[in-house]
Amino acid sequence: MTVTVDGFADDLGQAVVELYGSAKAYRDGAPETVLTTTIIAREAKVTLNGLIGTYVLRAYHDRNSSGSLETVAPGIALEPSGYSRGAWSEIARPDWALTVISSGIEPSEHRIRLRTNAFVAFAQMLAVGLPALLAVFVGLALVRWLRGALQPSKDIGDASHD
Repeated sequence: MTVTVDGFADDLGQAVVELYGSAKAYRDGAPETVLTTTIIAREAKVTLNGLIGTYVLRAYHDRNSSGSLETVAPGIALEPSGYSRGAWSEIARPDWALTVISSGIEPSEHRIRLRTNAFVAFAQMLAVGLPALLAVFVGLALVRWLRGALQPSKDIGDASHD
């Protein structure tokens, strides 16, 4: 089975592909196999040999190379992740039935597209966007103040007549 993972924002860190061999292992977060690989041109590929049966694949972008998917309660992923069959859930893992794939004797190819949780994306925008927006407004206010300070003032009662 060849698994191609795409949707990486950059080539930093590593790609991780986890294979779950049963619904219980998937529910418990205990993968049967964990493979890590480099990201090249925002894509990663792994090959799993000797698989016959039903499985779930989960992939994620381990940007800090910690070896685990960074999450916050109740399991919201902080790093981009994706599942077999394109299944997705914003809050927790999608159901086994939505993600399960079969592998037989014939070689198979699967593609997993990474996605970022909407809550995390919004928090990241706030963390970067608000300070940047504040810096722009402070810069504009400073330019306006400097223009006013450098221009000679004109008093209303100081009009000259020819």
